[in-house]
Amino acid sequence: MGLPAVRVGAPMIGQSAGDHGRRVFMAGLFDLRNYGDLLFPLLADRRLAQYGYRIQPVTPAGGSCGWADTTPCIALEGLFAEEGQPAGVLIGGGNIVYGGVRGNHLLPNSPETADRGELAAWGPPGLWLGPALAAAVHDVPILWNAPGLPHPLAGHWRSLLGSALDASDYVSVREEMSRSLALETSSRADIRVVPDSAAELARLWPKAGLAAVYRTLLERKGARPDVRIWAIHLRDRSLGEHSLAELAREIDRIAARTGLTPALVAIGPGLGDATMVRELNDRLTVSALPLDDPAGPREIAALISHAHLYVGASLHGYITAAAYGVPGLLVARPRHRKFSGFVSQIGRSGDLKGDWCAALDAVPPALAEGPSARIPDEVHARLDRHWAAIAAALSNPARSRAARAAFLRTVVRLGLRTPFGPAWLLSPMLRSRAHQRPGASA
Repeated sequence: MGLPAVRVGAPMIGQSAGDHGRRVFMAGLFDLRNYGDLLFPLLADRRLAQYGYRIQPVTPAGGSCGWADTTPCIALEGLFAEEGQPAGVLIGGGNIVYGGVRGNHLLPNSPETADRGELAAWGPPGLWLGPALAAAVHDVPILWNAPGLPHPLAGHWRSLLGSALDASDYVSVREEMSRSLALETSSRADIRVVPDSAAELARLWPKAGLAAVYRTLLERKGARPDVRIWAIHLRDRSLGEHSLAELAREIDRIAARTGLTPALVAIGPGLGDATMVRELNDRLTVSALPLDDPAGPREIAALISHAHLYVGASLHGYITAAAYGVPGLLVARPRHRKFSGFVSQIGRSGDLKGDWCAALDAVPPALAEGPSARIPDEVHARLDRHWAAIAAALSNPARSRAARAAFLRTVVRLGLRTPFGPAWLLSPMLRSRAHQRPGASA
């Protein structure tokens, strides 16, 4: 999952190579060109910097997605080999808590994630179990930045998740069903539900600071500076029984009636969105702005923040619109819990639509409502408490030391139960150097 690994000492976000600030390693899907995932390290770095910590992203493979405004990730093996004591390990967000699923099955339409042998097998649990294990090895806090549990875990995966949660200093998830699934595995009762951290995107990048980025984007795409943008995100899975031709005809009709220019945004080029942008653009008859080649997350945020409307199948496209007060409609097909969870947290469940027909029918009232504050103060207050709790846990690394040791014992015990038996634990040591004669000094 991801691109080739980079050296362990790659600079952290907001840090030069010579800066030895306190490091928090943050695990997630950060080496793939997908807007929402790439926002998490940027938002976490802003928040934790005020407590004296800096973020270093970690992924199973490591490497860089190549987008502007992002930083290279270290590989998980680099986190295990890291010299010096990290301050802690932060897991999430995103829907990343999976057990027995291969990476190429989890992201089947991704042009950036081909089957890579063993990595494809352990990549998904490498997003949470591997980082939790590395934190226990380093004996530093394990912290959860509101990831999602898309499905119940069974068998040894259930035991591993429960043990990892019990060993953690702070646990939050993104919505109530994820909390219920987590509680089924763990003995702890203090698992919090925290809204997606992208809700405070406008505090990371105020709209005024994105104006120049937006102007440059319009120039790059040959659009007029006074164009009235309608941001649209399409992912193939959201079409359902509708065809691209049908969707294009409806977009043509609405654009002609409203005078809006459809801006087709590839929010996840690493998930096949760029192909969908080009195919939809080819079917439109109105003038459109196809953003199949975004330069990075800041450019996507600049476009959506300056739009008059957002309609799409991306949760983080919708969250971005809400953060900047832009009217938005979320196409929930398939109807992931993360969609309903977030709109209910901000009190806008009516923005959730079951398919493209329902979303496009709702465009006139959404436009009539116009721009307005869509992130309640209570959401910001909950995020304030979330980051304060993470900082407090980082300041007291000894608190969960016994639980981390118990987690390590659980991992070893379950590993020894595999068909490989003790070989699972011993073979790496035997392979670490040439075979020695009996009696030879080590």
